[in-house]
Amino acid sequence: MYGRPGNLLGAIESVDEDGTVPHLPRVLLFAVAALVALVILCVINRPTGPVTLAILGATAIIPIWKLWSLAKRDLPWLAFALILIQLLDGLFFLTEQVRPIITYGLTFLFCLPALPTLWAAWKAHSSTFRLYLLFCLWCLISVFYSIAPEFSLSRLVRNVFLFAAITACSIAARKLGGPKPIMRALMAAAIAVTAITCASMLLPHSLTWSTGDDDATIQNMATVDNGDALPRFRGLFGNPNEVGELAGLTAGLILSYLAFADKKQRIALILIALIAVALAVIADSRSDLIGLAIGSTLYLCWRYGLRGIVLIGALGTVGLLSLKLLGESAASYIWRGDVWSLTGRTDIWQFALREIAGRPLTGYGWAVGGAIFSSKYFPIWFGPWDLGPHSSIHSGYLTCMVGVGVPATLFWLFIILRPWVALFRQAEDPWALKRSFFFLAVPMLIINLDESMITDCAGAAGFLFMMLWALAEQYRLVVIANDRLARQRALKNSPPAVAALVS
Repeated sequence: MYGRPGNLLGAIESVDEDGTVPHLPRVLLFAVAALVALVILCVINRPTGPVTLAILGATAIIPIWKLWSLAKRDLPWLAFALILIQLLDGLFFLTEQVRPIITYGLTFLFCLPALPTLWAAWKAHSSTFRLYLLFCLWCLISVFYSIAPEFSLSRLVRNVFLFAAITACSIAARKLGGPKPIMRALMAAAIAVTAITCASMLLPHSLTWSTGDDDATIQNMATVDNGDALPRFRGLFGNPNEVGELAGLTAGLILSYLAFADKKQRIALILIALIAVALAVIADSRSDLIGLAIGSTLYLCWRYGLRGIVLIGALGTVGLLSLKLLGESAASYIWRGDVWSLTGRTDIWQFALREIAGRPLTGYGWAVGGAIFSSKYFPIWFGPWDLGPHSSIHSGYLTCMVGVGVPATLFWLFIILRPWVALFRQAEDPWALKRSFFFLAVPMLIINLDESMITDCAGAAGFLFMMLWALAEQYRLVVIANDRLARQRALKNSPPAVAALVS
């Protein structure tokens, strides 16, 4: 479907030359509208009942088929479909038995036509795509000694499928001369889910809000007094932190896309970004807000230099004065809970580090994560730590070290940082990727310190991070190709003696 496996650019011949994403067919619009209406009615009546899931499945067949047809022809639609699947994976009415069937099934359905691009990526010896495939080969070896082999294998297969689709989309961006169509598709999906999340405020309060008492989160493990826990908005998701992640990604995508937008579009997009930030506030997701703030601060320093530093100082002063005027209530809100132990994370990190020291070279198997908590030496016997590999270590970097060892983790860090380092060595930025680095990549790299966010291509943040990585890598390859072509032209125009000496 995407052309010959050996022809990397032939993989995306079906993409429109102008890079436009086709208009949504009317049948798809009506189907989506009917689906949303049925979701609302069924959620109100019985959110997790079999009737709800049956209606959702039957109603979703038509839009899924239409979306698959569009994604097969135009790769921006493939990016739209896959990020949408990742964003909606956390819907609370999807049971743990149904969720993997839907998520894995749709991922394989949409990614299968892109698999031939993996062979083309493997043959590109100078690309970091090949290095990532080598990393995946080590992950495959780790499956044989994994403490949860079935889980490791399933996660690795899904990761490879998603990586194939990401590679195909990045090649499409290279052929079109820039990432604008892909970025627009990703932003459109995030805005659509943000709109649905805002609309869910109309649902009963008991469905869309939660407190520290009913959140199965790490706070329940820590020695924290949850009696003063504030209500947190979770919308249609199972956890308020997922709303914060959605808000951070939406705001970051909008701030990145502003480089391609005109004046009217910028006004509308900035308003949507402010709404997304407001969602993160009512969801009480501090990590996402801090990550976005740090990324934005670094962008101002990089973009405006001394003026940016002065602006940051002024904003910081205003913030401190505002806290002072609000009194102790604002300070107690910000520093509530066991902040100094990162709400209990340091306890499990100490155990994870001891386990890493036990197998520093090989790890315990790809993506096994919290499966190490089943050890009899794990000091915490209560809380959400008996879920095997589904338990989170709450640190993407530690998760990778637990899974595949320290050397492989360092290799992975080299892979994901190489395109960005090359990007900032270039004075020009025609693809406007440096904005994406500050508003999206930096926040995700920071949040990955206390959440398992970008360990693979799965999940909304992981998929988006790897998509941005692939776009940056494609731009690096474009720069290398242009430099090589320029040298060849210079040699061609040089005197024969000089050309012979240089060659």
